[in-house]
Amino acid sequence: MLPVGMNDTVILPNYTIGPKAYDSFTEIVSEFGTRFLLVSGINSWKAVKRIFNKMLSQSDLEMAAHETYGSDCTFERIHELADKALRMEVNFIVGIGGGKALDTAKGVAYEAHIPIVTLPTSASTCAAATAQSMVYKSKGHFDQLYIYEKPADHVFINTQVIAEAPVKYFTAGIGNVIVKYFDIQLELRGNYVPILAFVKQSIKDCKEQTASYEMEQVILGSIICTAVVSAMEKTKHKAAIAYALYFGLALLPEIDQNYLYGSVVAYGILVQLAIDRRVEEAIKLRKYMLSLGIPVSLRQMKVECSREYLKSVLEETVKGPSLEQIPYQVTEDMVYNGIVTIEKINNRREREDEKVKDHSEGRKTGRHEKNYGFL
Repeated sequence: MLPVGMNDTVILPNYTIGPKAYDSFTEIVSEFGTRFLLVSGINSWKAVKRIFNKMLSQSDLEMAAHETYGSDCTFERIHELADKALRMEVNFIVGIGGGKALDTAKGVAYEAHIPIVTLPTSASTCAAATAQSMVYKSKGHFDQLYIYEKPADHVFINTQVIAEAPVKYFTAGIGNVIVKYFDIQLELRGNYVPILAFVKQSIKDCKEQTASYEMEQVILGSIICTAVVSAMEKTKHKAAIAYALYFGLALLPEIDQNYLYGSVVAYGILVQLAIDRRVEEAIKLRKYMLSLGIPVSLRQMKVECSREYLKSVLEETVKGPSLEQIPYQVTEDMVYNGIVTIEKINNRREREDEKVKDHSEGRKTGRHEKNYGFL
């Protein structure tokens, strides 16, 4: 909280969204200049290379260089690319990809003191529109949140590109929306219910690579609404344990190589609810997450649940950012007990889930079925 009498300025993201969002790229970036440095992921660049290069060929823009971010967003890579941007005298940065690519690109623009535009290729995180980067150390350990004065100057959200990405990225973004709901549980309740009402149809459309209205609404929730929440709350995260647990679990190769940020943080909310002794809420949320294909247990993610195996995870978790926002000290014992509680809930509920599955397969549902009972 700011002291009484102090001002707080929040700059919200500007964005263009739609299946042809890149059509306005040239006009919007023209105010920054013509030369840019592109920072992307390897696979994300493959996803947009053809359409992006075609757009460039029809403009006066010049891509001075193209760099990939590496394996993580690190200060070392940010400094290296910022120096290159300054040497090449580019006018702005273009970030293309997912969370780590865009977090790197934002850091480069910030250190080079030049504008940045982002082109997310999935809806798995809100990195395209937030004024912060999650920075890691060289061995994958979380380093710090790198906070900026403002988000990207413009976000271009091509819904067709996102529709063609693997559906796991889309459901991870829904997990991120769920986490933000718990971050601002009462304040934005009315805004999140409509978004979640579109979830099931939007996942179906994503599997069919169709950039539908329902998909667009969920993408706005995954990228823009969550970014607005981040901008307004800054580092005051009510879901701090879930975020911290992600940084711990990300040290495990079975998590780092197979699961996305939004999905893992959503699982972390289950653990946080267990720690808070809000088990009934965890049970309701678990059922909803399961229906969307978001992981709800370590066993489901093929992670051993022994105290010895999770030693490094627990140590990293209790060092997590923003834990001071939790109104009690978070210990390794509390986190481990919360994890075990969720595992026990899942073990007890598996038989019931099979019955629910058999029942749901035998009935028809409406286009906007309200399956967000955890709210």
